[in-house]
Amino acid sequence: MLAAKHSGRHPSAGTIYYWRLLVVLLSMSALSILRWLRVHVSGMALSYIRLLTAFYVDNGPNLSLWRSLPPIALWLLPSIVGLPILVWTLTRHPLIVRLSSRVT
Repeated sequence: MLAAKHSGRHPSAGTIYYWRLLVVLLSMSALSILRWLRVHVSGMALSYIRLLTAFYVDNGPNLSLWRSLPPIALWLLPSIVGLPILVWTLTRHPLIVRLSSRVT
């Protein structure tokens, strides 16, 4: 973003950004056309857990609260918090439970 707008880093970074954004668009589109809500919710939740894990592993040592935690915590805490929420949602959320009972 801060690089000069001439050949070199800026256009290369823009190209990488474009293709990665296209991958996000395609995966989002695939998830959104899935017929069952359960698969969509699971995919979105797991994607968010992976995103938070990557963020904390990369930036945790620079954040005041996260800096004091052991490195393994940066890898595990997003899953420890996120997976029980996902399981609760898949087993108790009224919309998912209602749709699942209709399918079976």
